[in-house]
Amino acid sequence: MHGILILIVLGFGFYKAIQKFNAHCDAKFGQVIYTTKSFVAVTMATGAIYGGVLYQQHTTTYHLGSSDGLGLILIGIGTLAYLAWKNIKRTNLAYGIVATGVQVPLSIIIAPVIMLILFMLCFGYGALSTALSAPSTVRIIR
Repeated sequence: MHGILILIVLGFGFYKAIQKFNAHCDAKFGQVIYTTKSFVAVTMATGAIYGGVLYQQHTTTYHLGSSDGLGLILIGIGTLAYLAWKNIKRTNLAYGIVATGVQVPLSIIIAPVIMLILFMLCFGYGALSTALSAPSTVRIIR
């Protein structure tokens, strides 16, 4: 129980730190670094890298000889490099590197939580639509 409470407090503190960093960057550079769009891009890039690594391990284990895993890894690295370049262009070198360096591990932590929430939403919608589309009366045919 204490571990969950500590995680909640740390998560809230990290959230507030990100908000303060965004406000600081907005005041100093006129740009907000941490946006939903950037978190989605980083999460997709890290997912592509992870999927590429798994795919490449699978192909090398079973001697399939495909470079699709390397392609996924390169797409993920290219997306992260573009995001880092965009952050550096918006601010300066130090702020851009720090912002990207914080964003990547944070997206790795947040991605499974987002996937779990999306799964629960999809499951809940499916169950709700099935329940609502069921006939309201039952007829017994003899």
